[in-house]
Amino acid sequence: MMKLLCAEARKVTAEADARLLARYVTTLAFGIAVQAASGVGREELQEMADAALRSWPLP
Repeated sequence: MMKLLCAEARKVTAEADARLLARYVTTLAFGIAVQAASGVGREELQEMADAALRSWPLP
């Protein structure tokens, strides 16, 4: 797996695929929006967002 983020600077590395990262974040946001529109509560939506952040590709 390529190194996507520089932990010290909290910035995307030069090797990262910016388009892929943008699609990843957009997909997560749209998925959470669909869940919200379907009536999922704030607490469960927050749990989904937290899970997504835990899987974020860190070095």
